[in-house]
Amino acid sequence: MTQLTAIVFAVKIPEDATDVQGHVDCITYYCSEGTIRVPLPPGSYTLQFCTKDKVTEEMAANIVEKREYPLIVLYKNYRTNEFDFMMPTGALKSLLRSLNMEGNWAVLKRK
Repeated sequence: MTQLTAIVFAVKIPEDATDVQGHVDCITYYCSEGTIRVPLPPGSYTLQFCTKDKVTEEMAANIVEKREYPLIVLYKNYRTNEFDFMMPTGALKSLLRSLNMEGNWAVLKRK
């Protein structure tokens, strides 16, 4: 498991994984290696998204930092540390890239 921010964590998910589920104490998924169980640190979490291709703007906005201005909301570019993304999915991609995270990840947010 990789910690993305103080309250957001990510678990690497194989490309062939199916039925990714968040439980109270773990993430489970099924893949060619069988059923995989990844334990979580103590706490309560919400599963934000499961793959890089299935993230929505709303999911990404719940993860990345933002600055709200009277007429616009800008999201953080984690590579430059500037708030210059107009869409949260771009900011999320920059966060994952800044940590050299490629492929699919289950992203969880501590409640």
